[in-house]
Amino acid sequence: MKRGKIKTIIIFATILGLVLVLFIVLKNDYHFQRQYLSNVLGCTLFDKNIISVEGENIDVNKVTIELLDESQGVIFKNGKKTKKMKNEYGGNTFKIFYDSLLIAQAWIFQTNWHHTHKYFFNIIKNDSTFDFNFRVEGPDSESLGYKMCNKDKQNKTFTEVFYDTKGKTGQINIDYYDENGNVIVDEVWINDTLVTVNLYENGNHSKNYGINKYSKTATYKLTKVTHNDSLKYIYQIIEDEKIENEIIIIKNCR
Repeated sequence: MKRGKIKTIIIFATILGLVLVLFIVLKNDYHFQRQYLSNVLGCTLFDKNIISVEGENIDVNKVTIELLDESQGVIFKNGKKTKKMKNEYGGNTFKIFYDSLLIAQAWIFQTNWHHTHKYFFNIIKNDSTFDFNFRVEGPDSESLGYKMCNKDKQNKTFTEVFYDTKGKTGQINIDYYDENGNVIVDEVWINDTLVTVNLYENGNHSKNYGINKYSKTATYKLTKVTHNDSLKYIYQIIEDEKIENEIIIIKNCR
């Protein structure tokens, strides 16, 4: 074999070896989450975000996860990841379904476009209700939050309980809806205090009652009263030692 051909083969083999080494380095998880140039390049070429779904009394094949981005949509279905997750600065919000039923939403805020994460979705099925936990490994793990969703068809309510990295935040949202599925009232509770009530007509927001309105002279209070098959609230405005009460009753909605 001529020396020229041998030299060409050696050069070609060396280049191929370097490309292979570069491929292994960029794809290897050793650089996962580190602020290295290799990680930036690797995130450009590969999807290093990992989704793990596990739980109790569930069939993972019935779990669907959507990423709330117009260009993303379903990213996990039939027990596996279905597409590459884009790396972008900003918020990522996930909707988690079990057998087409929305059971939770989860989110984190990415502080850099090339940050990659491992997302752990844990689902426990208890008869007709679910427990859910969301955990993240990565540089933005402390920005996570999630809410558990429970739709009660019998009482026509939809309840959301909010969590962060420390556990329950104290916020609970409760929606009441009519026979057609339109929301007629929504409540916001913070640490067992009713802070907001919104009323709706024909699916459109009509009126708001809240206790956190800014005023130098007045304070506001909301009270929910048990009232047969209807919802009843007392909205108080306290100003200059005077108390004004407004009674709100929404009939036949329970």
